[in-house]
Amino acid sequence: MFAAGDCAEHFHRVLRKPVWIPLGTTANKQGRVVGRNAAGGQAKFAGIVATAVAQVFSLGWRAPD
Repeated sequence: MFAAGDCAEHFHRVLRKPVWIPLGTTANKQGRVVGRNAAGGQAKFAGIVATAVAQVFSLGWRAPD
């Protein structure tokens, strides 16, 4: 059985262990990897570093570490 996206753990490249951090960008990237592999490709998902940045006009926000 396989899972991808927000319902799956991801390999954290800094902590060097599996973690569950649901981020839309991660789910999107994993979806592309799953789609390629389902179509016969050999794509791999390297893992995450769990960062998020947002900016609206001059206001900025960064996810806590």
